[in-house]
Amino acid sequence: MVNQTIFQCFHWFHAPEEQLWKKLKNMVPWLESLGITKAWLPPAFKSANGQHEPGYAVYDLYDLGEFDQKGSIPTRYGTKDEYIELVRELKSKNILPIADLVFNHKLGGDESEMVPAREVNKENRNEFLTEEMEMEAYTKFYFPGRQGKYSDFVWDWKCFSGFDCDGKIYQIQSEWTQNAWDYIPDDQFGNYDFLLGCDVEFRNPFVREELFRWLDWYIETTGISSFRLDAVKHLNPEFSRDVCIHVKERYGEDNFMVGEYIKHDVGELIKILEYCDYKMQLFDFPLHYNLKRAADEGQDFDLRTIFDGTLTQAVPTHSISFIDNHDTMPLEAMDSFIPEYFRPTAYSLILLWEHGIPVIFYPDIVSLEYEKEGTHVVLNEVFGLQEMIKMRNTLAYGFQREYFSAHHLIGWTRPGKEGNGGCAVIISYDPEAAIEMEMGEENKNRRYKNFMNPHHSIIETDNHGKAVFQANENLLSIWIPEEFEFSG
Repeated sequence: MVNQTIFQCFHWFHAPEEQLWKKLKNMVPWLESLGITKAWLPPAFKSANGQHEPGYAVYDLYDLGEFDQKGSIPTRYGTKDEYIELVRELKSKNILPIADLVFNHKLGGDESEMVPAREVNKENRNEFLTEEMEMEAYTKFYFPGRQGKYSDFVWDWKCFSGFDCDGKIYQIQSEWTQNAWDYIPDDQFGNYDFLLGCDVEFRNPFVREELFRWLDWYIETTGISSFRLDAVKHLNPEFSRDVCIHVKERYGEDNFMVGEYIKHDVGELIKILEYCDYKMQLFDFPLHYNLKRAADEGQDFDLRTIFDGTLTQAVPTHSISFIDNHDTMPLEAMDSFIPEYFRPTAYSLILLWEHGIPVIFYPDIVSLEYEKEGTHVVLNEVFGLQEMIKMRNTLAYGFQREYFSAHHLIGWTRPGKEGNGGCAVIISYDPEAAIEMEMGEENKNRRYKNFMNPHHSIIETDNHGKAVFQANENLLSIWIPEEFEFSG
């Protein structure tokens, strides 16, 4: 079994001129050479803001860059044909494409209509501030640019549970809402069903029927049947579960499903897994926040607690570990970006660790510069990241031995496979620190070099495969077999 590694193929600031679908297609051979096994693609459907938004402000799910709508035919990333060509190229290199599904909301309605609604308290959406009243809202979507091709379903106010207007939130009064939001396990703001735009009403059976019809169309059209579900925190968990069941029963159990549920508390993540019958995996946000805290606190952080309270520790089979993503980038609303000095260490903890499937963030191997509101941001390629991905693909196998020795000193070893020697990792703020660690009998009398510091002396294991592995002045040490060379 080959270790799985996901590449998040985008960030928040791609310009339409980049023609991302074409750019990614040219990158596929390189991604294959690194050892990437899955590619998470951004939303492929037309945004309410056309090419000026990454795709999460959903307008028309059926428009993959085919129709002249919202100011252009292409989406921010390119045309439908270019998208399908990219998917074919990924599959030809045995890289599984993962599509981003955004079901929670729609924006950019084509026509306004009078809607019965009540204003709710933004801080407690279960509290009504007004009686029912007729309001004008852009809740009618009939997609004039598409003219009924693929689907003639018209979305109107009965397809939504609420909307926002002038900074206020209104709950629609329909036969489906009956003065209540949909069931959401998270009780933030009383009920966190509503996120933004026109909130989709999943209790309406016609809406559900249309969404599952679209899902089949999308899979049959693009050839993608593995998905990342956006904003699971705002979806009825039964709907999320039904999406996973539908895909797996119709298109195969091996299809990959991962949900985005933004929460610090691992107990809440486990609840969602239970609600969804463990049909999908979840991003390990608690680990992301642990890594951020470790970086911010520096030597005051107890390295032995790095995996405490994480999904990777609690339910490793359903954990997708990551360092950062498009939402946590500098200057974004969720800005919790891990500082540059700590990023190699953070990546070692997800790439060379036995548990969880790690995600590589686009700017960390490509680098990025952007501006937002007059602030210039530079994100550099993470030192040693490409080599760590290759180590994961070749060396990081076998029984993991953990040595969480002290507040400032942790390490672990992986013996490798087929006699390739494996790897040993040490993280320490004390450059003089060292840990005696075992590489296994299969690696006895084997010589290792420190990839992070080539000037270190060679270490040789004893007759039992043990050696004293030295820390490094740059926080992270990765010891690999002396003879190991990186190809490509």
